[in-house]
Amino acid sequence: MGVEDLPTVTDIHGIHELIEQQWDLSHRGTRGVLPDQTLQSILDNVRDLDGEYRRAAALLNRLADAHVYEDGNKRTAWTVTETYLNEAGQEVVPSDESAERVLLNRRRFDEAELATWLETGDIPEQKFRDS
Repeated sequence: MGVEDLPTVTDIHGIHELIEQQWDLSHRGTRGVLPDQTLQSILDNVRDLDGEYRRAAALLNRLADAHVYEDGNKRTAWTVTETYLNEAGQEVVPSDESAERVLLNRRRFDEAELATWLETGDIPEQKFRDS
């Protein structure tokens, strides 16, 4: 399992549409130029990484940073990441509350630290703003 379980651009858009509905986002749709190409580029780069948790960390970080959508980019990144790991048969250890805290501070962590956090729930606490 692994690379073949990566979501497609269509899958990511579908997840985002569900988030728009669930959260009743006032700013909907995509933003920027060529959102499909941006998402495909992310997926192509992630595909080259080794291990589900490493790919998941890259998906989480890169989807959140890409700002493909008007609103809900971090929620979409988290849900896509959870879905990918679940479909790859891997456990998602962090809670949604922990995910919110990490996503808001994600630029303080490298992708290896994010991969460890996704797999074990452990993250360097000293790197948080509120610590």
